[in-house]
Amino acid sequence: MNLLSWLPIGRVPEIDADALHQMMTEGDSAPQIADVRTWLQYQRAHIHNATHAPTTITSFKSRLSELQLDRSRAFVVICATAHRSIPAVRMLRRMGFDARQLQGGLIAWNGRHLPLSKEVS
Repeated sequence: MNLLSWLPIGRVPEIDADALHQMMTEGDSAPQIADVRTWLQYQRAHIHNATHAPTTITSFKSRLSELQLDRSRAFVVICATAHRSIPAVRMLRRMGFDARQLQGGLIAWNGRHLPLSKEVS
């Protein structure tokens, strides 16, 4: 495992909040979403249908195996400010997923006044 790939610096593919929101309303093409923030942050508010998958070197990969992800669908990783999501996007792309991060994180989503959920399953 390359520990440098876990540094939250550098560029990864991104999607902006408006484009993600539009994709989410298109039904069949809706992306899979992972929220890598802390449990407390996720509980406070998250994007509807986002799966909580906190990011650490060991926990993120093991959590992914539980999710039964579909490689044919886009994957968006969300954190608060688009820093913690960088390593997760890198890992997913190495695994063959069309992964990107939410540009500006949940702060950008919230700044566009897009819907949030507080439901936790």
